[in-house]
Amino acid sequence: MPFAVRRALGLGAGLLLAAGAGAAFFFYRVDRTVAREAAPGSVRAGRVRPLSFGAVERPEVRGEVAGDGRILCLADVSGSLQLATGSGIQTNDRLFDVRDGLPSLRVSAVASWRGTAVFALERGGWGRLGAAGPELASPAFGELEVRTFAETEGGELLVGARQGLFRAPFASAEIEKLDDAPVRSIALPPGGEIAAGGEQGLRLVSRGGSTPRVVGTPDPWVESVVVLGDELWVATAAGAAHGRPDAASLTPVTRGSDATSGVAWEGSFRFVPEGGPPRVSALFPDGSRRETPAPERFLRLFVVSGRLFADGPSGLRRFDPALGFELVRETPPGLGTLT
Repeated sequence: MPFAVRRALGLGAGLLLAAGAGAAFFFYRVDRTVAREAAPGSVRAGRVRPLSFGAVERPEVRGEVAGDGRILCLADVSGSLQLATGSGIQTNDRLFDVRDGLPSLRVSAVASWRGTAVFALERGGWGRLGAAGPELASPAFGELEVRTFAETEGGELLVGARQGLFRAPFASAEIEKLDDAPVRSIALPPGGEIAAGGEQGLRLVSRGGSTPRVVGTPDPWVESVVVLGDELWVATAAGAAHGRPDAASLTPVTRGSDATSGVAWEGSFRFVPEGGPPRVSALFPDGSRRETPAPERFLRLFVVSGRLFADGPSGLRRFDPALGFELVRETPPGLGTLT
């Protein structure tokens, strides 16, 4: 073969090799960029924001400050019963209200986070009770409209809000958004997922950030979700349903069509039915139902430290199997509503 031909062939082969190497390097760079942008760290950075708490200024309030006195939530914080009320936060004999810096009176939720009381305001915003009084959380993800809290076994605070489900590890100064769907109630079934119920149904949310799993319910409005044994129980606008957390949908409870909200207590789902005489109803896993007479028609039920409480027109009552519903806190005299 003539030298010129061999030289031309060799030059062409070299050019092809160079082009191949360049293309390989280009695609390598593209792969690295895609991998870097899809890495867990980048995904996490998009859903994690700083969290801090700041003391509030005490305004100068003249005259009386009055709320409606209704109890909206209860919590045991380091052995002390904390009340979220329409007049502020009641703890022992101390009431925190707008004179202590709360932006509004109606406190919709309260819970314990590693021995510290956290609270949510009905008009939006949430915070904690520090040594000097209320401290408001930074507006990470905007001013959240928090409906409920839950504390995990590891001390993480779960925040259920109209804007979604959030998680705040203790002492991390961060808050992470786990899901976008609105939340009204939270439960922690075995297996590590978070059961969150709200206006868009029941969702099983992974703590690792994978896509939430939707579990079918009789109605998409889920007001309450609790754990009874190895099952999830929910109260929806169409009544109660139950089933295992790994089920595709929950089974309606035959005798629970009037259970639109409730709590788990003593192996049953307790709720206040709308019609009939004043009473508290209990649904059991075997399909049975039991009625307990009540001295008045209650507005809400709570379970705190294994005890059943009920709030009614006359005040807060604690249930004793032998004595019935005992009055433990009278409703303060109403002086109107300031929110």
